[in-house]
Amino acid sequence: MEKWKQVPVLVAALMLCVACSGQTWSGDTLSWDLTDTSATLNAAAAGTSLLSICPDSPGAAFDWRWRWIQALAGSSANRSAITLHAADSTFLCSIALGATGSDDPLVVTLPDTVLLRQPGLWASGIDATFRLLKPPGASTSTLFIRPTDSLAYTALAAVAGTPACWTFQAWFTSSNTQAFGFYLHSDALFTPDTLAPLPVSNQWMSDSLLRVAFNERLAAPPAAWLNDEGLLCQIAPETAGNVVQCLAPHAASIGHPIPLNLSQVCDTVGNCADRSITTLYLPAHATQPGDVLVTEIMADPTPSQGFPEVEWIEWTNASDRIVDVRHLYLQDATDLSGVEPLAPWDGLLEPHARCVLSPSHTAVAAGGRQALLPGIGSFTDAGELLAVQRADGTVIDAVQYDRAWWQGAPGGTSIGLRHAGACGLESHWAPEAPASPGTGAEAIVPYEPLTVSAFRPLHAGGGRIEFSCELDPLASGSLSWRDGGVPLEPDGPKSALWTGTVPAGRPLALTIAGLRPCLQRWTTEGPWHHVDSIAEFPTAGKAAVTEIAVRPPAGWPGLSPYVEWTNLSEATWEMSGVHIGGITSLPRHLAPGASALIPVDLPNEAGHIALLDGAGSVLESFAYSSCWQEDRQAADEGMTWVRLDPQGPAGDGRNWAGSKAPLGCSPGWLEPRIPWADTVPPTLLAWVELEGQIHARFSEPVLPDSTALPGDENGFLWHWPVPPGTPVTCHDFAGNAVTTTVVELSDSVRPWRLNEIGAWLPPEDEPFIETMAEGSGWASTAALVWTATDEPFPYDWEPIAPERMWVPAGIELAWARCPERLNPPYVLPAELPSLYGDRRIQLGRVAGGERVLLDSVWSDRDRFDPQRTLDEGVSWERFHPAPGAWAACLNGSTPGAPNSQNGLPAASNAPLEVAPRTCVPGTDAWGHVGVHWQNGATEVLHRLAVLDGDGREVRGLFEPGGVLPVASGRASWFWDGRDTQGVAVKPGSYWVVALNEAGHAIAGRVVVVAPRME
Repeated sequence: MEKWKQVPVLVAALMLCVACSGQTWSGDTLSWDLTDTSATLNAAAAGTSLLSICPDSPGAAFDWRWRWIQALAGSSANRSAITLHAADSTFLCSIALGATGSDDPLVVTLPDTVLLRQPGLWASGIDATFRLLKPPGASTSTLFIRPTDSLAYTALAAVAGTPACWTFQAWFTSSNTQAFGFYLHSDALFTPDTLAPLPVSNQWMSDSLLRVAFNERLAAPPAAWLNDEGLLCQIAPETAGNVVQCLAPHAASIGHPIPLNLSQVCDTVGNCADRSITTLYLPAHATQPGDVLVTEIMADPTPSQGFPEVEWIEWTNASDRIVDVRHLYLQDATDLSGVEPLAPWDGLLEPHARCVLSPSHTAVAAGGRQALLPGIGSFTDAGELLAVQRADGTVIDAVQYDRAWWQGAPGGTSIGLRHAGACGLESHWAPEAPASPGTGAEAIVPYEPLTVSAFRPLHAGGGRIEFSCELDPLASGSLSWRDGGVPLEPDGPKSALWTGTVPAGRPLALTIAGLRPCLQRWTTEGPWHHVDSIAEFPTAGKAAVTEIAVRPPAGWPGLSPYVEWTNLSEATWEMSGVHIGGITSLPRHLAPGASALIPVDLPNEAGHIALLDGAGSVLESFAYSSCWQEDRQAADEGMTWVRLDPQGPAGDGRNWAGSKAPLGCSPGWLEPRIPWADTVPPTLLAWVELEGQIHARFSEPVLPDSTALPGDENGFLWHWPVPPGTPVTCHDFAGNAVTTTVVELSDSVRPWRLNEIGAWLPPEDEPFIETMAEGSGWASTAALVWTATDEPFPYDWEPIAPERMWVPAGIELAWARCPERLNPPYVLPAELPSLYGDRRIQLGRVAGGERVLLDSVWSDRDRFDPQRTLDEGVSWERFHPAPGAWAACLNGSTPGAPNSQNGLPAASNAPLEVAPRTCVPGTDAWGHVGVHWQNGATEVLHRLAVLDGDGREVRGLFEPGGVLPVASGRASWFWDGRDTQGVAVKPGSYWVVALNEAGHAIAGRVVVVAPRME
């Protein structure tokens, strides 16, 4: 069932009852509250109810009236009807509110016809007075209607016969059991009309159109004179004939009473009179900014200081004319409310008079003008914006008050305006002790003359003018020149913004008018004259960020962090509007090739730079990172980068280098730069899933040759909305091209292993971990995790990639925090665990909620090189897929590239032999492993070592530097399966490795240690 919103019903308490004796209600009387002449529904539950009354019959002439209320929209479940019956019970007339809802008509049914009146007018229900009038000698009666908000009756229908009884029937739901009423006014006999029409209201509809309403229908429009000038008047056709509209030859004076003389005002029966009334021209737009001021605010009325504990504000009419507050609204932080004057005040505020407005009906000050704000909630004690507005949104006055304005004063203290003006400045307000609602006087204080202190064009469509003192934010002005002009609006305490195009490239004699200082009463000042010439404005591609100073280096000459940008065009620019994060450059003009500074404090590690013009258009935008420094150590000492190629990509760290200036920076001028050349094509590193889309990640910023969607601002990530198998081409900013194919990706599980560890590095170098997935194609990193903890808890494991990725299988792929420092191709960014110290680097996969260990290696150099013969900067790399097959890199390190050692020499040429390959401690035949070295190899043997599966040395077979006991070109040693301390090692796979003097593995063989035989 459709729900209906019940509307409160207000019924007049006084009803006229004449000759009511003998009237009796019949029908469902238990569901109604009844008097002799009134019936209001008060049913216990939903249903239908019928009620009839047959009062004393009128005479041959009568004037019968009743009021009908249904305080909801009609529907099939909520409706009512009135039926008139003749003395012999013959049907005469029925009136019903339709049952269709929002388009309900009032339906009048006669024996031979059905009349519909204004569908939709009664969408909220009905509250109207009906009149059945039969003058003397008439053969029929006329049915009239007058809605409660109307002044005159309108004819509905002609009714034959004389009614004897009235029946009221209502259908209602459970939520509308009190929403119907039927009230008889009287059964008075007809009284002849001998009174002339009486004007009851007048209203100005426009600057020259006046409408005067009378209490009855007129026979002809009267003649009218306004200020001794004749008005052309006619009866308004859309009314009940009781409204006259007059066209004045000239606009009336706003807000001042005007006498209006009416001659020969006649009704339809010949009653005529001359009338004199007073009219007041108060159109909705009459109130101008500054006419009505907020002069006192009571936001915290508790505890009471002699006034009711209700919130209120005071308005003062600062103009010299009457203001109708019913045309105004109050806007606070969340609500907009109209103004309803409380009786006996009519809402007209005389010049310099005051009124009090409150969300409550409670009288604030006895005898004062007070109005209700029905749409406003509580004023906040902490402060909010209160604005006086017209219906069209024009702000008349605005105050952003704050609790600090009465800080220290007790609750119940108001704040009052002390200085005339409409700026809402804190310095203009002070606590009122005691409060003075409806009274008070604001002081007029001296003010300094307004002068122009700065003229700043911001972009082609606007600019800002700064003044010497505070401006009224509600005063609008203009900026004009000989052949044009643009509007000028305050946008700050001491500045105004112009919107529109001012001619550029030639000197202009500019005129500023229409503004005023805050401490002045509502009058404008000026004009002010200013001579200036506007240059061109920056455009994208012609402005480049050329230096970034994030953390000051030690040698700086006292400058704060800044961003330098340069004019790459051949024209002088207006640059006062160019900004980063709202911070602008100070100079106005920037010559071709010149640079400017924006003093902006940016994050040290990583951040974003967006260079915008004054209109908000992007001139250049990119993300930066501390990885752009050449080494990690320099990143901690200061980040000052210069751009190598201003036309090259801003988001590529290879296009930036540390400043080579003596002080470590070059603010405002371009350093001599080493040209940056890029001859290497981009490399496709991975496919990355972001927000449900698969993006290709490249080793450097690229531009696609076909339609693509960017995944990051610097151009590393791109998405092609094309099917798998589609070839796509990209090129970098140097023109190097790469073509790839969009692939169909899957999450098939592949074997993964660690491949190289860059942990033993000097402070300036970048640590890295290198992995490899077996097979070919693209391997998913989903569920891959790693840690640098020997016995990790579950939360010690970290995903190998922050996003879901597919990386090339069968290729060495490095991971580092700063790939730029490792000279890609195959390096991806990752937040690595710490690799320093005695740490076990472990690679695993999450499967079924458990972590399965795939591979591990120890990062501590002492485990591999106890004699400390390896230099810093040498990585530990894998030379065979078997566990523990690790050796020092022959080339220092090879992140993202093939390892320096891949596999061992063939057995026929191997200088190192091990037999047997299995050691069974505790047995005579298998308890020792023979290790044989063939003399005359190209590599010189320095020492032999036995390593466990994690690459840790468990036994050295002879001391380095010793003389090899070789007599016949071949030497042999034996290992008994014990470590250096003589303790038997655990069963498992071990490596016997031959090392040269540099510590590099030159040969190696696998030995399996079986469980000890007891």
